[in-house]
Order: sequence, then C-alpha cells, then structure tokens
Amino acid sequence: SNIFDVTVGLPLPWLIYTIAYGKPFSLGPQGSKGLGFSIILLVVMLAAVVGTIMCMKWRMTKGLGVAMLAFYLAYVMQYLLQKLPARCSADRTGVFQAVF
Repeated sequence: SNIFDVTVGLPLPWLIYTIAYGKPFSLGPQGSKGLGFSIILLVVMLAAVVGTIMCMKWRMTKGLGVAMLAFYLAYVMQYLLQKLPARCSADRTGVFQAVF
C-alpha cells in the first residue's frame, strides 16, 4: 500500500496537471523550502531505525519500542520547530496558542 502511494499516488496528480495545463508543476518559491534537510533527515532516521533493530538482534523488545517512540518524538519536535514563524520569540507568551 505504501509503495503504491509513493509510486502512483504522489506523481499521478503532477502528471495530470502537466498534461492538462501543458506546463510543469511548481511548488512555488516556498514549496520546496527545507527539502534538502528533509531528505537528509529521512536517511538519518532510516539508518537509526535499521541500526536500532539490528542492535536488538531483530527482536521486538521493550527497549526497541522505547527507541522507536523516542525517534518519533524527536521527529515531531523537529517538525514543530521547523514550522515556527521566522521571527518567533520563546520569551513571548502564547507562542503556541491559537489567536481567536
């Protein structure tokens, strides 16, 4: 299912757009911001996951579960930090609060 999503589900809308409008699909100037970092993070996380599984001798243990949870929390934290506004100050109150 994931293979199908990546090989068909992602490129198919771009292909249809390109055929329909006759011009290449563009993410815009801000669309690919941080793409290089994301690719590096993907490779590092993949290596960390496979390395951890190998260290646990390919067995599901509590330690492996804790490691996977830690990897997920680290990913979520870096994602949230990436999405902070550029001029965000940690000293301000309500940085993560919604404006009503």
